[in-house]
Amino acid sequence: MPLHTVASRCRNPRIRRRAVQLLLECSRREGIWDSLITGKVVAQTVELEEEFMDPAAVQQDQDPELKEQGRVWNTKIELQGERSALIRFQVVGRGEVQKLIRW
Repeated sequence: MPLHTVASRCRNPRIRRRAVQLLLECSRREGIWDSLITGKVVAQTVELEEEFMDPAAVQQDQDPELKEQGRVWNTKIELQGERSALIRFQVVGRGEVQKLIRW
């Protein structure tokens, strides 16, 4: 759970991407928390939020300011079978964005 928090809340792109990478590589399960699924969901969160950031700042590993517009404030996961899920992101200024992930 701590890596999920870092990956979803940290605003430094380098640290955030490293946390996502660790989640995807760890293959760890703690109760209902599965690192692979969590990593895939957070990777989509990062992608959505970075659409609203200055691309140069993101690439230079600066700490770009994430405006309130574009923040993911809620995530709902609906399993769609054994190895896929529909993710419903609530994004400030965009409403709901849906993504299908597979693992």
